[in-house]
Amino acid sequence: MGLGKLVGGVVKLGVATVAVAGICSFFKEEIRETEAYKKANEKYDVDTKVKKASEKVKSTTMVAARKVSETAKTVKEKAGEKWGAAEDEAVAEDEIILDDAEPADRDYVNLEAAAEDAAEKASDVADEAVDAAKEAVESAADDNIVLD
Repeated sequence: MGLGKLVGGVVKLGVATVAVAGICSFFKEEIRETEAYKKANEKYDVDTKVKKASEKVKSTTMVAARKVSETAKTVKEKAGEKWGAAEDEAVAEDEIILDDAEPADRDYVNLEAAAEDAAEKASDVADEAVDAAKEAVESAADDNIVLD
């Protein structure tokens, strides 16, 4: 309940402030002609300060808007370059593209054929090892060397 009252109070204050501002802007000229406003303006130079603050807010807003616009354009351009590359034919053909390099050629390997090649090489190495062992035994037998 306390939070609801707080929010209700803030809303009422906001509405009252807007109403007073609207009335003041409607009677702006009449207010400027009053003695109290003239004294305050002479003492504090209200009109000049309000005008300077207004100009500063406008210029700051314009600068910020330009920066946001330029940043958005830059981001869109960079995103277009990166994402536009995804639509490139080389990517569509599943090529590897390295930065500042030519696309790399891929050699696709059949796994069954690679396994058979590896088995054949292993068999060849084993056969060579057996042949080397036979030669060692034969040369030892020829030299009458007893192997333990």
